[in-house]
Amino acid sequence: MMKNVIAIVGPTAVGKSEVSLVLAKKIGAEIISGDAFQFYEGMNIGTAKLTIKEQRDIPHHLLDIIEPECPFSVADYQRIVRKKIHALRDKDVYPLIVGGSGLYVQSVLYDYVFVGKQRDKGRFRDMTAEQMAMLLERKNKTLAQKTHPNDKKRLKRSLEVADARDKKQLKRGKNLYYDDAKIYALTMERKELYERINKRVDQMIVKGLVDEARKFYERCPDARSMQAIGYKEFFPYFEGKKDLEDAVEAIKKHSRHFAKRQLTWFRNKMDPIWFDAGEMSADAIAEAIAEDIKKSDA
Repeated sequence: MMKNVIAIVGPTAVGKSEVSLVLAKKIGAEIISGDAFQFYEGMNIGTAKLTIKEQRDIPHHLLDIIEPECPFSVADYQRIVRKKIHALRDKDVYPLIVGGSGLYVQSVLYDYVFVGKQRDKGRFRDMTAEQMAMLLERKNKTLAQKTHPNDKKRLKRSLEVADARDKKQLKRGKNLYYDDAKIYALTMERKELYERINKRVDQMIVKGLVDEARKFYERCPDARSMQAIGYKEFFPYFEGKKDLEDAVEAIKKHSRHFAKRQLTWFRNKMDPIWFDAGEMSADAIAEAIAEDIKKSDA
């Protein structure tokens, strides 16, 4: 019998990673990231990416697959993850998607169809710097003002970023793409969740988030990846417009607001089985999920 496609979703800092690690060990699953910024190489602290040691010898997929400068769309994610799911099921392994990026996870599990002309990433190859600068000016004036008109490498990168920011047409599906998909969501009392978020941000600062953010600010400030919470808030600090304390507080505030939006998304856009991570341990939740999966396999 083919293995179920499993997803564990929920707001930031709710404890998805710990539950997924316990569950993966119990049922023999491999984990696929459902976080929109863990795809980017080197963006580790700010995205709460698990270290190799923290992954506990469980295979993790979709981590560090692209450079932060590179565009990466929901359509790209859907295509890569569905291919990965097929490969895992072929070798009799449960695919376990774990993350809080609702649209990304939903695009895989539901019958989302992306329409519209796909762009050729090599189309800038034969353009002169002047032609590229003129095109960038038409596409995105803000990026054009920040990009030197004679720097072809930077112009190409900015044009790709501008393309990535264009809204893709999307036919939103309401039905599951995988009939056997099992979706589980974690939640907890709002006050406790916000306290966990604040504490995690403080821990990120101790681990070196400021230096990590500065590195990418100097390297690719205009990239889509730099819109991630935990990075963009430092830009005013690096520019001398705000102090560090203000930047850290902004990360906490934006993270709390994001968590609220995540919970709303999963309640309104998906139909998961909910677990209260404030009332149940990671082991207990993983055990309950494993039992539910066994019932569907029976």
